[in-house]
Amino acid sequence: TGDDTVKVYNDLDLSQGWMADSSGDFEVGGDLTIGNLGASVNPVILNGTGTQNIDATGYLDKFNALLTVNKASGEAVLISELDLDSGQGLTIQEGTLSLAGQTLTVTGTFDLQDGGVFKFYGTETTTAPTIASGSTVQYSATSGNVTIQDWAYHHLTFSTNSDNYRLGATESLAGNLTIDSNVNFDLRGYDITVTGTMYNNGTIKLMGTESLTGTLDTDSGTVRFKGDGDSNPDTYT
Repeated sequence: TGDDTVKVYNDLDLSQGWMADSSGDFEVGGDLTIGNLGASVNPVILNGTGTQNIDATGYLDKFNALLTVNKASGEAVLISELDLDSGQGLTIQEGTLSLAGQTLTVTGTFDLQDGGVFKFYGTETTTAPTIASGSTVQYSATSGNVTIQDWAYHHLTFSTNSDNYRLGATESLAGNLTIDSNVNFDLRGYDITVTGTMYNNGTIKLMGTESLTGTLDTDSGTVRFKGDGDSNPDTYT
């Protein structure tokens, strides 16, 4: 018990035992294992410099703690489903949280703050974060046509996919759009507005009827007009 911060320089295993109530934090530099620890768990802050795995495989209920990612380097990576209890929340303060194909359920608040990166394939089941100015959502699928979420993005990044990221609704970004090399971004007839800069190192696909609004860098990437799929001529402006 007590209100002092507990610094854990390596792994923290919350699998067994009993935790008495207190308001102190756990600052964790290694992996986090979540098990059936008795009572409420103190707030947990992942602040290590390397990859930190979050494993709740053995947990039978919702995780009853506030969880914060505050990393200067490396990623916090889910290696199992994570379900945060009602009244608890998840904050990506600085650094990256990667779902890596796992399900994320946050019943309380889920905040993606300035400097934070929420990284996922785009096919996972996840609670939508509250997205702050200066934050980044990164799609990182390796294959497959992925229709992106209809969220209020600030910075948006597409990486690694050998197929297509696709719009499913009209989108407006408050920050930058980044398309990594060998990545396709297909507007599919929907409009997109980018307040910042569009860094296109891959390929933007257009039917030709869309409105693509923003400042597009001109030193890299491809814009491909694919038409609307019918047999009639298409006019591009």
